[in-house]
Amino acid sequence: MTTAELVDKINKLITDGSFPEHSKLPPERILSENLDVTRSSLRKALALLEADGKIWRHVGKGTFVGQPLIEPELQVSLLAKITNPMEVM
Repeated sequence: MTTAELVDKINKLITDGSFPEHSKLPPERILSENLDVTRSSLRKALALLEADGKIWRHVGKGTFVGQPLIEPELQVSLLAKITNPMEVM
């Protein structure tokens, strides 16, 4: 299976609801076994999907579908940059 075919296959799993938005994908080892591909092929496909914004990865947490959620601490710091206490009051 080519990388493009693998990307298409994973995209189909995402669009058909097997991997819903913000869900965590299985670990690479399990996903490669389920898709019957090597881990290196899977990593290439995941890198392309990440570049397209279809998935995001966080070392130690896993691979997730969609765009990363903004952590609450980051939301406060972003808010502090665009407003001030007087506007909030």
